[in-house]
Amino acid sequence: MTFKKLSLTGVGLILVVLVANIIAIPAARAATANSDIVFVGHGQGGNGLFISDGRNGQVTRELGRGLERHPSWSHDGTRIAFDSPLGDEESSQIMIWSRDGRGRVLTNDPQSASDPDFSPDQTSIVYVNHGVNGSDIATMSADGTNQEPLTNSGFNATPNFSPDGSRIAYVHSENGRYAVRVTTPDGSSDEQVYPGQSLLWSSTFSPDGRKVLFSEFRGGQWDLKTVRLSDGHTEWLTETPGFDETHASYSPDGTRLLFTRGVPQQDGSELFTSDLAHEDLQRVSEAGSSAQQGDWRGVQVVDPPQPFEPNPGNDDLVAAPGEESASDDIAPSLTLKGRPKPGRTYQAPKVKRIKGIVTDDSEIDVLKLGLKRLGGKCRHLLSDGSMTGSKRCKFRMLALISDDASDRFNQNLNRLQPGRYKLKIVAGDAAGNKTKLRRGFRIR
Repeated sequence: MTFKKLSLTGVGLILVVLVANIIAIPAARAATANSDIVFVGHGQGGNGLFISDGRNGQVTRELGRGLERHPSWSHDGTRIAFDSPLGDEESSQIMIWSRDGRGRVLTNDPQSASDPDFSPDQTSIVYVNHGVNGSDIATMSADGTNQEPLTNSGFNATPNFSPDGSRIAYVHSENGRYAVRVTTPDGSSDEQVYPGQSLLWSSTFSPDGRKVLFSEFRGGQWDLKTVRLSDGHTEWLTETPGFDETHASYSPDGTRLLFTRGVPQQDGSELFTSDLAHEDLQRVSEAGSSAQQGDWRGVQVVDPPQPFEPNPGNDDLVAAPGEESASDDIAPSLTLKGRPKPGRTYQAPKVKRIKGIVTDDSEIDVLKLGLKRLGGKCRHLLSDGSMTGSKRCKFRMLALISDDASDRFNQNLNRLQPGRYKLKIVAGDAAGNKTKLRRGFRIR
């Protein structure tokens, strides 16, 4: 597996992004059609953001290091916005990756920023700005300037531009009550369009702009529902016993739904499409691999999208180091097996060890693992599986034995205490190439 290092700059920070299994990008079709899907994936092919063919789920490109979330296509298909932590920082920031292999960091929020979505004209991005006492919907120019909040109370999430760019749908919660709301990009108008009966999540407009699609919790699981903006009429789209269905959106041509399906209280989820009657189900992610948070791009009738060419005068866009010679960037392949999965919550007995495999064409020279529990006083993993307290919260890395071309590792864990955990694994070969894997999870 070949890895390329991608420099993401713009706030003086560097993020290493891995690009694997590069395959030629399909040419635009002659008519409006559903095209590639970008999604968050974890499986045998690696961890990070994947791009797959929207018709059959065949993976055509992979990028990232396993911490990327909430990907969103630009409307010409040349860029992807997403959120991810930077370096050793715990908070996430909004970033853009271009299909020419360049990247850029757009935000530097003290808390964190997430859930980006491009405007139809690609000049602005709506996102969530997380604060100490809540989270607000905000907008910014596509280059990261002109950041402006649109809301100022409660917790707000999953913003999405309407097809004409004149409105933004989002989920609002305050004092235990949830609602779907619609605002204008300048914040001059903001109205509730659906008063939730329970928990709500993942709002998105229909292609004609007349409805908002979202997930609502009922009967112990998440189902899909729409609200018609003209009169508030609602309709359940799914009622699938034993499955959560979330992060839904319409296909670009409006004929199908794309959504994440999982089993309540269990690990793993898959990406499916269906027709609007929620029939003709088709899995578009790889069987046996976890996938979620998909975004579907369309190909327009005229003027096929051109390759993105960054402004050469913009110092914030930096060419990926090593582009001249991909052979210099071959790094170890690092795969974590079983639990913990990124972003999941477990009971302590469910996470007893951290195990995986690291492979490389040359000799593995470095294999280190660090686990910490966050809080006022961080606790760090020791080699015997216990945790020790420290006022410093920088990762304490344990050296694991590594002297074969193919190495498995298995670090036992004593019973973990409730809290928020961060995991970091570093593998390096004799040539100095390194791969890092990070993920966060919770113990309840």
